[in-house]
Amino acid sequence: MKTVKEVAKIAGLSERALRHYDNIGLLVPKKRSEAGYRLYDDEDLKRLRAIVFLKEMEIPLSEIKEILDAGKRDYNSVLKAQKEKLVRKVNKLNGLIRVIDGLDSEGKNISFEPFTEDEAKTVSDILIKEAKEKEAEIKKVTSKPVKKEDIAEMKKTVETNLTQGEIGEDILRMYGSKENYLKALKEIDSMTPEEHKALEEELKDIYHSFAKLPKEQTKRHKLVQRLEDNTNKMYHMSNARSMLIAGARSYISDAKVAGVIDSLYGEGVARNVGRAVLEYYGES
Repeated sequence: MKTVKEVAKIAGLSERALRHYDNIGLLVPKKRSEAGYRLYDDEDLKRLRAIVFLKEMEIPLSEIKEILDAGKRDYNSVLKAQKEKLVRKVNKLNGLIRVIDGLDSEGKNISFEPFTEDEAKTVSDILIKEAKEKEAEIKKVTSKPVKKEDIAEMKKTVETNLTQGEIGEDILRMYGSKENYLKALKEIDSMTPEEHKALEEELKDIYHSFAKLPKEQTKRHKLVQRLEDNTNKMYHMSNARSMLIAGARSYISDAKVAGVIDSLYGEGVARNVGRAVLEYYGES
């Protein structure tokens, strides 16, 4: 039998930690001394070794208690699940680091200033031009013609939101600055029809690949990486993370959006893309 002090030294833990484990029912020594002090036997030490190991894998104490109380001896499935959680966490952190790197590379102070009226007009003109060029595609999806009043309303909404700063934070996350966004829009506008078509065909292939979501996490992540690369090229951005996360959430929560995607690429594709993207970026 060993005392709290002896066990703490063996396990490299503090006595306070051992007392905490006892209080939450994680490691309750089976015996006490006549004076009421905790005494640990071999079974207690065996459980403690498992606790220390699983804690090092960043598994929460509450989950460790559930695992050990369930009498699990094969930790492979536990570690596999934890690995997936850690991969999502790493992906999220890497994505945030890339956002920060993108902001740092500009060498400018971050600004949350709204767009000027001229800048907002430039943006809306390019977006409206794109909408008109894709009028046939929009009509195919919505089964409705694009009305002039709808385009006028869209132009007004875009310009109002930009000048009032309502979507400035989204643009900052996606492009790093409004200057980068304006530059990207002009680059998109100057792309040839062949360049647009090549990226659109690649996007179709990626989405069709999501029709049956791979069971292996690595395969799912490779699909998301292809989608990320395609999005970066299509929208002339360096980090598609924020745009893809926003899209993924709408695919899952908005039935109308999901319906459009599924009608184009197959039943369940919107849900599969949404889940895979959120998993990849650690947002699920």
